[in-house]
Amino acid sequence: MRLTPFDLTPFDPLLMIPIATPQISIGGAAAGVSSVGEAPGLPGVTQINVVVPADAPAGTVGITLQLLGTISNKATVAIAVN
Repeated sequence: MRLTPFDLTPFDPLLMIPIATPQISIGGAAAGVSSVGEAPGLPGVTQINVVVPADAPAGTVGITLQLLGTISNKATVAIAVN
């Protein structure tokens, strides 16, 4: 059986199978991925929770995601110093 994108729905168990662990970079520093899963209340949306690395610079910095060799466009995130 050959699947097409139209065969999968947000509630399809095949979407729940992780294919690889994403790599996250915040301000050029590797961030730890603490969890990956379905976003609560948002069918079809994947939520990735990360830990900001201690050596990430403060201020507005770039954040990227890499999965299976493909790197996302850069977004920005603000980091405050405690």
